[in-house]
Amino acid sequence: AEGRALLQLDVKDGVDIAELTRFVAQAGARDRAAVVAYTVEDALAAAAAAPDVGVSVEITSADRLAELLDGGLARDRLMAWTGVSPDPIPELWAYLDAQGVPVAFGSLWYMDSAVAESGDASIYADLAAAGVDVLSSDLHLLAADTISGAGDPAPAVARCNSAASQP
Repeated sequence: AEGRALLQLDVKDGVDIAELTRFVAQAGARDRAAVVAYTVEDALAAAAAAPDVGVSVEITSADRLAELLDGGLARDRLMAWTGVSPDPIPELWAYLDAQGVPVAFGSLWYMDSAVAESGDASIYADLAAAGVDVLSSDLHLLAADTISGAGDPAPAVARCNSAASQP
């Protein structure tokens, strides 16, 4: 998937985030992988271990962003996870964009369910237009087709529904 995907390593309890971050750097995957941190402390530990490896961490306020930047996490290695919500949060996304921080958001559960029920996938294009750079979705093929303007989303909906119904 080189050149086509970013691997996000979701760090779970018991995993040393600094060790994992150093491994990403040593493996030469700096531009293809990022670690997912759940706390400011873990995000800063990752940045200290390998400052050129990407870190995705929840940012829901200007104060949280300032804390991360002041702690030494480089802006160009930061991705702001803004959560999963039934409602878009364009004010936060615009603020992060103005700060030069890529925005990640999850359409999982709430929005994806609404799209599956209605067949209207335009919310994905709306999210991208509102500043979402990375979208986590259970309907990833449909979201990608819709955002890229690939035309009729019906084939992607059918692929998503078929994949979801398989054991």
